Amino acid sequence: MADTKAIALSIIAASDDLRAQCAALTFKELPQDLMQLVPVVMQGVAKVEEYASQAGGLTGPEKKEVLVKALDELIKLPAYLEPFDGPAIGWMIDYVVLGINKLLGKDWHPFGVAKEGAV
Repeated sequence: MADTKAIALSIIAASDDLRAQCAALTFKELPQDLMQLVPVVMQGVAKVEEYASQAGGLTGPEKKEVLVKALDELIKLPAYLEPFDGPAIGWMIDYVVLGINKLLGKDWHPFGVAKEGAV
């Protein structure tokens, strides 16, 4: 099994744009403001897929765990919401990946281009 915490930290370190997106999040009006997470999660999914395609060896659940850890580290919520952000991020990842898979199929490249040989 991969060291998901180390992978998450390396993705964070290499992702200025993802860090900037997370820093810009505001959660003044919940739950509407949670929709701000959708583009952040989409960017994160692309970053993890890019990492996995280069490094290889990550399963779907490991990729999700990496992204949950990375985003949980980057996204700062009010203290009373912190216990819930990991599960909420996980659910949002599930829905974003489900949408991408429905749109592009399960064999897609992190930048929206089907992998070579995909149908």
